[in-house]
Amino acid sequence: ANDNAPGGQAAIDLLLESAKAQLAQQAFRATIQGKDESGQDTTVILERVQPDRFRMISGASEFIIVPDGTFMKEGDAEWQQSPISMSGMMTQILSEQSIEKLIEETAPEDLKFVGVDAIDGEPMWIYEYTAQEDVGGTMVDTFSKTWIGVLDKLPYRVEATSGTGDAAASSTITYEYDDSIEIEAPLVTG
Repeated sequence: ANDNAPGGQAAIDLLLESAKAQLAQQAFRATIQGKDESGQDTTVILERVQPDRFRMISGASEFIIVPDGTFMKEGDAEWQQSPISMSGMMTQILSEQSIEKLIEETAPEDLKFVGVDAIDGEPMWIYEYTAQEDVGGTMVDTFSKTWIGVLDKLPYRVEATSGTGDAAASSTITYEYDDSIEIEAPLVTG
C-alpha cells in the first residue's frame, strides 16, 4: 500500500479530496479529545447531519444547531433557545471554501507521507504536516498527523498539536461515519 501513497502536490490533492469526501457524508461524528493550554483534559463531541444540522457536547454543555435555531442546555437543566443562531457560522466553517483555503496554504514540501496503518481493519495512509497559523497576531505552529482511508479517502483520525512549549494544546480527533445519526430541535418549554 506504501507505493501508491500520493506525494507532493498529489498528497495535497488527496487532503482536499479527503475533506470533500467527509463533507459529502450524510452524517458523521467527531470525537475530539485533548488538553488545553492549561493542561486540562477536554472532550468535545461534534455531530453533523447534512447539510445544516449539528450537535455539540462539551462537558456538561450540549448545543443543538439546526436551521430552526440554536438550542442549549447545561447538565440536567431544561433546553433553552439561544438568541444567536449559529447555523450559518457552523455551515460556513464546515464548507468546502473554508477547507480549500486552509489546504491551499499547505506547501507540498510541508506534507509528508509517514506510513500505513489500519483502523478497524481498514487500511490507512498517514500524513504529517506543519502549518503556521495567525492566532490574534501571533504565529503559532500547528503540527498535524492525519489518517486517511486508502479505499474511501475519508479522514478517520487526526492528531494535532499547536502552540509552543508549555502552552501547547494537543488533541486527537476520531471520526465515525454513521447515517443513523439524527439531530432534531429539542422541545423548549417556557
